[in-house]
Amino acid sequence: MDKRLRVEGIKNNYMSHAGLLNVTKLTLLD
Repeated sequence: MDKRLRVEGIKNNYMSHAGLLNVTKLTLLD
């Protein structure tokens, strides 16, 4: 159970980083 929660946390962390990168790209393109 602990391992599963850790994997979910890593996934959420990665997704939030990807989202920030996309926002940065859109801002730079604007």
